[in-house]
Amino acid sequence: MLVATPGDANSPGVQTVEHVLSALVALGITDAFMDIAGIEAPIADGSSQPFVGALLAAGVQSLDQPIVPFVITEPITLYFGPSRVQALPLDAAATEYTYHLEYPPGSPIAPQSASITIPFDRSGSAAYAAEVAPARTFSTAQEAQAARQMGLFAHLTPRDMLVIGPDGPIENSYRFPNEPARHKLLDLIGDLALAGQPIQGRIIATRTGHAQNHALAAKIAALPG
Repeated sequence: MLVATPGDANSPGVQTVEHVLSALVALGITDAFMDIAGIEAPIADGSSQPFVGALLAAGVQSLDQPIVPFVITEPITLYFGPSRVQALPLDAAATEYTYHLEYPPGSPIAPQSASITIPFDRSGSAAYAAEVAPARTFSTAQEAQAARQMGLFAHLTPRDMLVIGPDGPIENSYRFPNEPARHKLLDLIGDLALAGQPIQGRIIATRTGHAQNHALAAKIAALPG
């Protein structure tokens, strides 16, 4: 995932920011300054838990400004082959997120889902911190082997990241039975932060990745104000 620096089109960008953005959204933080040394946000353990801890330690201040969300008034559905992402109306000052993870038959990862509601008043922060933030980036053993053959992640072992084989995590264990779906939910929240404002609506994603989530964010950002 890439976020370009505003202003100069030739200015550097920052990669892999979805975990940071996810934590900001869940904690109800709409304005923040962050210094990042490098071209990407730290991966840490592959979750957003370290960012949640750092943000809470830094402290959160209330601004005397109203939250102006994008309000979903009509259903939006985007199809990408077997993948689908939707934004539906919601009669509450919140965003409801649901992710359905469905790998092809024979995958070591069973179909699973995860959901969370994040109210704009920050009352969902504790639930996110406990139920979503700890979920880590994952890959199947086959995906990890392909990455190694490309020269990627050579310094990491299955103990460092969540690699899932036929019998479950290799040299590791799940933090939740549906940890992969929870991490996809975490990513979904961060990806949709690119819309630029909170979203009042129900978001339902099935088999999506960053590109599909970004497409919905762009569609929402283009809604009339």
